[in-house]
Formats: sequence, C-alpha cells, structure tokens
Amino acid sequence: MKGGGVIVEERFVYEKETHLTVMKTSLFFAGDGFTVYDTNAQIVFRVDSYGPDAHDAGELVLMDPSGRCVLTVRRKGSVNGDDKLIDQQRPSLHQRWEGFLGERKEGEKPIFSAKRSSMIGRSNVTVEVFGGRTEEYVIEGSFGHRNCTIYDSEKETMAEMRRKVDSSTNMKLGKDVFWLTLKAGFDAAFAMGLVLVLDQTNDDNGGDGDRPSLHQRWEGFLGERIEGENSKPIFSVRRSSIIGRSNMTVELFGDRTEEYLIEGCFGSRNCTIYDSGKERMAEIRRKVDATTNVMLGKDVFSLILKAGFDGAFAMGLVLVLDQINGDDEEDPATEEDCNLSS
Repeated sequence: MKGGGVIVEERFVYEKETHLTVMKTSLFFAGDGFTVYDTNAQIVFRVDSYGPDAHDAGELVLMDPSGRCVLTVRRKGSVNGDDKLIDQQRPSLHQRWEGFLGERKEGEKPIFSAKRSSMIGRSNVTVEVFGGRTEEYVIEGSFGHRNCTIYDSEKETMAEMRRKVDSSTNMKLGKDVFWLTLKAGFDAAFAMGLVLVLDQTNDDNGGDGDRPSLHQRWEGFLGERIEGENSKPIFSVRRSSIIGRSNMTVELFGDRTEEYLIEGCFGSRNCTIYDSGKERMAEIRRKVDATTNVMLGKDVFSLILKAGFDGAFAMGLVLVLDQINGDDEEDPATEEDCNLSS
C-alpha cells in the first residue's frame, strides 16, 4: 500500500515538500534531546531530555512547541518470556521499538513498530504501521552519517535525512544539525518518531565496527614512516586503566622526557592539554559561527595552542584521541571518565 497521509496528527501533514532543521541538543547529558525548526526558524517539535539514566532512554516523548505530548516512542524487548522494557543497557540494534499516540498509557496499543532487519553487507530498519490501514516502510542508509532515506512499500521516497550546509559559507555543518526533508503528505511527527528510534539504535561514528581498541598502543614518527627501515618513534601513547577512570599515557623519546595531562571529553570537543606543572598548553573546543552565534557541529572545532607549544605534536594527539574516542559520549556524567593522562 502506498504510504503517506495522517499517522500521528493531521496538523503535521504538509501539503508541500517541507524541509525541517533538526538540532541535537546536549545541555546536560549526551543525547539530551532534539529541537526541530521549520524554514521560518519556528519550533515544530522538541524532545527535552533522555535523562541521566538508561531507563529514561527507553521511553522518549516527542512534544509540540507548547510541551504537549504528540508521540511516545518506547523500546521493547523480551526477558524470560515476558515482554517488558529493557532499561539496563543502550538499545540493541535488534530490539523492537513502538510508537504510541500522545502520552503512552499502560495497556495501550502502538500505532507503529520498528525493528532492524539485517542482510549481508547492509542493515535496514523495517517499520510497520497499525490501525485502520496496514503500511510498511523501510529506512535505508546511515543515520550515523546523517544520510538515510525512508521509503514506502512501493520504494517511493517519503523522507530524507541529510547533513545541513551553511548557505553563507557553503560548509557542511556537523552531525548535530541536519535536514529532515518530507515529501508532501508525509506525517512529520511520524518521521520524527523514526528519527528518535534511529538515534537510539545507531552510534555517531557511522557504524564503524572496526574502531581501534582503547588498549592499543599508538606511536608517532617524524616524517613518513617506511616499513622495514630502522625508524624509531618520537613518542608512544597507550591507555592505562585504574578503578573509576581510564587514562592515556604519552611517553616522549629522545633527548628529553616530558609528561602531559589531557582533561575533558574529546567526544564533546571539550578538553585541555596540560604540562606536568599543570600549565595549559592547548585546548580543544567546539567552534561558534561568529555571524550567527550558533555552535557548529563536532566535525568543526578549534585547537588553541599556547605560544611555543608544538602544533604538529598537538595534532598528533588529536589524531590519537579521534581514533580512540571519536564521537563517543557514552559516559559524560563524570569528568573522570573522560580524563586522559598523558
């Protein structure tokens, strides 16, 4: 059956193709919520908080600008044969998610369900709509890269998620800000419900399953390292773990020995490099657009160097941090979990 029409609420079904700007917010916790704007910069939807614990992440509420609950999205799983909310861990790619009109009440039936279907080389999300009509949708692409499409059962495009480009600079913004483009007649509230599901069942590293281990050793070499030649590293980096925190130790080789401490969270682009005397040598910070005063996405950030600090060495540490941490913000609640000792 061809898709489209009212699924959640008629006022969110637009007569013309519509572009919404989705902004992922992180005011207090990683993945804190979303704010969705129309082309006139008016708020259409908001998701205020996933909360500080995993239980809150199992049931998300999509609200209109006034705070009225439009849609509840709930993760579902099976434990010991009984269907119950699983709140002990980040949602599995294979768990089922359900959507409920307004605020979910105990015993209420869902209006749709979504689950991941995996095939060799690809992983899609299948969505089934219940009620007076039965519809199926398939979501293909990578939400981690903000590059995916919602198709109806006839393979017609209903909605797209794409990285947003700043029209004044022609620069692609970070993954925290992206387009949600809706075909005329497709329910925007339903589409945003699917965005919430995708956000919970995907990570932000683009689905990279082969990311380097936290415990691997990294080495830095002057110039181009050629295999087989007797080239010695100028520094090495490895992570050392103790109870309650995970540190990174950097050892400099050669004529001098120095130690540095990196504090903060690279996943949030908010960390500082200190020397052994606790003097600030470099900072990594999210960049703010001077014309709009809007914080850019995590793909664009500032590296601020103290006079005399080697910029190439600092960038080498950035490369290591990116490989070990990337865009992960799994444990931002305690600063110790993000601290790196070098």
